[in-house]
Amino acid sequence: MAFKLQTKTRVFFDSKLLEGKLDKATKAVLSKFGAYVRTFSRRSMRKARMVRLSEMDSDERDRYELQKKINKHAGKGAPKRRLAASEPGKPPRVRQGDLKKFLFFSYDTNQKSVVVGPERLSQRSGRTPQLMEKGGRVTMDFGPNKGKSFHIAARPYMQPALAEELPKLEPLWRDRINKV
Repeated sequence: MAFKLQTKTRVFFDSKLLEGKLDKATKAVLSKFGAYVRTFSRRSMRKARMVRLSEMDSDERDRYELQKKINKHAGKGAPKRRLAASEPGKPPRVRQGDLKKFLFFSYDTNQKSVVVGPERLSQRSGRTPQLMEKGGRVTMDFGPNKGKSFHIAARPYMQPALAEELPKLEPLWRDRINKV
């Protein structure tokens, strides 16, 4: 009797087969989840708009109005206004689009996890994604403000995406396990 039970258990419960199916399911679910988080994060970053005159300080507005008069006299159109930054606590505005364009996700087979985030582009821009997400102090190493230290307020784009998409993870698992 014990021998028959062991034989049936081996036939009924093939651990390698089940492990293989679960690994496939894990990869499929977490890859789909990573894609959801990346997509939400990308969509949260809107194109930067030009700053309104009412948002300019008096010196900036005076310089703009003077340049506008000069351009009008020279037969040119209105000068370009600078691009507005997003509000602290809101996702960053897209200027060139590198942060948005270089957001990726990757499934790690060894850890059985998914990593979602921006690719590091260069040494100079290496801290930018982290500064956007969490905020912090930065010292300028080029330009007229070289050596000056600034505080950058957090403009999270990954954490809100994760929080928004997390409720979708359980249904993805439920549907996938039924298919295994």
